[in-house]
Amino acid sequence: MNFNNMKVPKVPRGGAASSLFQLGVLGSAGLYAAANSLYNVEGRHGAIMSNCLSVKKLDEKTSVSDRGIGYPEGTHIMIPWFERPIIYDVRARPRMLESTSGSCDLQVKIGLRVLTCPVPDELLLYIHNASQLITQREVAAQEAERTELLWKKAEQDKRSAIIKAQGEAVKLQQTTRPSSPGGG
Repeated sequence: MNFNNMKVPKVPRGGAASSLFQLGVLGSAGLYAAANSLYNVEGRHGAIMSNCLSVKKLDEKTSVSDRGIGYPEGTHIMIPWFERPIIYDVRARPRMLESTSGSCDLQVKIGLRVLTCPVPDELLLYIHNASQLITQREVAAQEAERTELLWKKAEQDKRSAIIKAQGEAVKLQQTTRPSSPGGG
């Protein structure tokens, strides 16, 4: 078979269809990003923005008012894929504290209802990333294993001290026994 004289159909380059397809892809990507860049904080709720770009130290505690990242109720803008809102409840919740007091004859039950709610300016953020948490867990496991080995060593030292003391007591009893009349 000879392919030298074979005609290959021409594929149209560019044109209206290609431009329309590119416009559709860019438009849908822009629409997706715009739809995911808004978030809503409902009434009696607050939000804290978690940012994956800012990496903090393991033990850092930061208050919301120090960083100015507390968001009240309403619609807010975020950067998709890089920021994530953490929405928390700031409503007042009742708690019932009960106590029974008095003597055996007269039991008195006292109840106190307290309304508590978090203060958004005093919330603390504990910032960790996954590798730091895994490292912290491994270190804790190593410390637990080390503590267990130290405890086993202390138990063995205790047993050896008891055995040594018992041996010395037996030796002392043998040396302080009165010698028998025929043995000596």
